[in-house]
Parts: sequence; C-alpha cells; structure tokens
Amino acid sequence: MKTHSLILIALLAIACNKENLSEDNTSLIRLKADIEDGTSKMTLNQDYSVEWTAGDEISVFTASGTNVKFSTEESGSSVEFTGLGQSSEIYSYALYPYNADAVISGTLISSRIPDIQSAGVNTFGETMNMAVAVNKDNVLYFTNAIGLMKFNIAEGAENIESITLSGNDNERIAGDATIDMSANLPIAKVTSDGVTKITLQSESGFQNGTTYYFVVPVMEFTKGISILFEFKDNTFGVLNGSSPAEIKRSGILDLGALTPASESGNPAVFIDPVFASQMLEKNYIQNLESLTFNELSKIKKIELKASGDAKGPLTSIKGVEFMPSLQILNCEYHNIRSADFSHNLELFDLRLTDNEVETIDLTNCSKLDRIHLAINKISEIDLVDKPGLRLIYLGENNLTELDLTGCNPDKVIGFTCSKNPGRDGEFRVKAWFDNNSIPANFTTGGWVYGTDNVKVVYENAMGN
Repeated sequence: MKTHSLILIALLAIACNKENLSEDNTSLIRLKADIEDGTSKMTLNQDYSVEWTAGDEISVFTASGTNVKFSTEESGSSVEFTGLGQSSEIYSYALYPYNADAVISGTLISSRIPDIQSAGVNTFGETMNMAVAVNKDNVLYFTNAIGLMKFNIAEGAENIESITLSGNDNERIAGDATIDMSANLPIAKVTSDGVTKITLQSESGFQNGTTYYFVVPVMEFTKGISILFEFKDNTFGVLNGSSPAEIKRSGILDLGALTPASESGNPAVFIDPVFASQMLEKNYIQNLESLTFNELSKIKKIELKASGDAKGPLTSIKGVEFMPSLQILNCEYHNIRSADFSHNLELFDLRLTDNEVETIDLTNCSKLDRIHLAINKISEIDLVDKPGLRLIYLGENNLTELDLTGCNPDKVIGFTCSKNPGRDGEFRVKAWFDNNSIPANFTTGGWVYGTDNVKVVYENAMGN
C-alpha cells in the first residue's frame, strides 16, 4: 500500500481591528486564514492541495474555555473568518470543523470523529476532516489531527448502499476523541467510549472509479482491516485484509481499487464479539475464522436468554443484520442498548425484555407476531405495517405516546404500556377503539411514573 504525504499547515493571523457591537464588550472579531504548502481540510484537490470553502466554520477557544464559532464567506487559500466574542479574551486554540459540543480543559480539547461519514467525490466529505491550531504570537497554525484512508471501487459501485471500515482487532476508531494541544504535533485519540466501525454513506450514490476517503485517527491496525459493503438488495460482502496497516498523522493510506462481491468474505469482525462468543457457545455458529455469510443466512432461531439474578453479558447484537432467515430472537435480561432488525424480514418472535434498549428499528418486519420489549429505555417505536402482531408488551419504557393503527384489530390479543411517562399526565394511544370499548388484555386505568399520575387514553383514529 502506498502512503502519500498530506502535510497540513494553515495559519490564521488575528487582525487588530475589532468592531464593537454592544456595550458588553461583544465584538466582531476577524481572523485571517491562510493555507501554506501542503494540505488542510477543507476541500482536497487532485494534487492534495486544499482551499477553504465559503461557509467553512471553526471553533476558536478562549483562555477561559469559551467555544466561539467563526465562519467565512470566502473561498480560496487565504480567507477571512469572523466571529462574535469578547474583545478582552485571549483566543488560544482552534478546531476545524466547528463543533458546538466541543470543550476544552486546560490544553485538552474534547470533540468527535464521526462514525457515520459522508462521502465526497474524490475528496473527503464536507466537515469530516479534523485540524487544530495553537496561537503563537497572534498566529494560529493549523495542523491535521488525523489521517486518511483512500480507495476507489473498480466495479459494482451503483449497487452499494454503504461501506463500513473496521479493524480486525476491534480497535476503537471513531466517536469521542481528545486532542492534547500541548503536544508537539497534536493528534486525535479516541476515548474508551469510542466505537469500532466507521460507515461511509453517499447521498448521490457511489460511482466506479471515484476515489473515496475514510477519516481515521492516527493508529496502527495490528491485525489488518476489513471493509463491509452493504448492497441495495439487503445483501452484504466483506473484503478482509490481514496485513498490519498504519495511519500516520496527515498521511493517506492508499487501499487501491476494491472489487466488492455480495456474500463474499468473512463477516466475523462486524459481529459484536460478545454476541459472537455467545452464539459460538450455543453452537449457532461453528468457527469465527471460517465464518461465511451463507452460514449466518441459515440461522432461524437464537435463544440467549440470561438466567439467574445477574444480567447477561450482551450489550450489543450487532451482526443480526446478516441473518435474513431469523424468525425467533430471545435475548432477554441482558444490557443491549440498541437493536436494528431492518434486515430481518422473517422475524416473527422478538424478546428483549429487561435490557437497556434506547433505539429499535423494526422497519420491514411485517411478519412480527409478538414483541416482548418491556423494561427498557425505548422512547419511540414504529409499529406501522405490522398486521400480524398479536402480543405487544411495552411497559416500563420511556414512551410518551403510541400508534397502533398499523396493527390488525382482529389479531391483537394482548397489549401493555403501563409505567411509561406519557405527556402531561396522559399516555395517548391511537387505535381502532376508544376508552369506552377497550378490548380484554389491554392496559387500562393509570399508573404512577416518578411522582406523576399517568392515565392511558385510547383514541379511535380509524373512524370505525
């Protein structure tokens, strides 16, 4: 693999003129941003030179820790940024791109490397790169805090929905990150709360021969990398590489031309490791080193319900999307935080009682018969186009309301929703009946949520 130099040095000279806007010392502060030899953000050209783009925004941190947004209306290698700040403040450090949630403590900036990245055409996506600057004698010198990984698609690009990168040793490569500005060359380091995958998405669709980039932290993938292709027909393919891969600060690691193929490669690295070990223990899969999509596609039932007083070890069921034939999933009494079943079109029986689920995607799950999702943290769930649902257990979540109009009135025989917060003392349910004709085995009356009394209100939204 060939590495290209991506040396990034830009400078912002703080202009002396400040336009006072109010009596509280708030001023329109002007900063000049120049890009010297090499590359920075902002828009990556074919020769790896860059230019600022109109609309670019940066965070500038004051000595007191305030994060001030600066923006430019110009394009080019030398532009002016303006921002509203206190004229008495000292502007110490800067971060590209602007992040309202970025904070600084001493010399440590906390920001984020996106795990969902937008694909640019022959460049990285807008606002994906990360660069920082230190103020030295009223000049802010920008340097890259990350590296890049580039590739192009030889053929079949038009069929690709998304492209996901992962290290073969489950390295954390995105999410919350810190940058120590006291270092000689500051770099972004992903924290222990980071994630192990970066997914590249393109609004306009991927194209053959076009160069695409992952923005990644400075690190070494000691066991190599794997790249997962999700295709528009809901199938997947993986390209696995076992050779170590090093990402250098301001460097570009060239992966060359990739040729994805549906149902090819080993998807093991894209399955949560604890979930994989549990499936191995129960003989749902036989060997991670030789795992295939074909093997996963034949799984119809997974029973991993925890027993005893202690919760089970699962925090994720990432990898379930590779099981299109899955009909029954029971992972009750674990600590699973999210669940995406949009690829599990055959799912019939879903049981995740007493987990930590905050988000759940049941899109395309039109064959569901029962959902056991009580005692979680779900704040929103879409039950549209679920005509087969008979049992719906959603008590003790964070729901404020619910819509059952996508269910078949002749099918549903049990529904619970108690101990949800509701809104303004009511938990409103859109259904095919009202409070005067509540079917048997449906939640009635009310409950106490925290210190509030909540009552269930059924609204006949179907006009029957």
